[in-house]
Amino acid sequence: MGSVRVPFQGLVYADAATGAPAWVEIQLMDIPRESEYIAAEVTVDFGPFQVAGRELNLPVHSRVRFRMKQGDTSNEAEYSAYRMAEFGTDTRIQFGEIGEDKP
Repeated sequence: MGSVRVPFQGLVYADAATGAPAWVEIQLMDIPRESEYIAAEVTVDFGPFQVAGRELNLPVHSRVRFRMKQGDTSNEAEYSAYRMAEFGTDTRIQFGEIGEDKP
């Protein structure tokens, strides 16, 4: 089986005082029986980071777990050193007929 879309359910836990996310849990549901996957879940933990002079609540740690017919597997990641990326471009929009040369 190449790929399949399945529904999911989950919860978002937030700090009662600030409303900032603390962690997110997601579980996949109704995975087709012919799939090699039996179950899957994702957990993302959030924490405060200073980015461009602002304190933001961003992912600190994530964990993905798969139960498969041939065994279980998981993947974990730690996040740190967030920074603001700056992107830019020079664009020129010219109106008029094709081939008409305007400065």
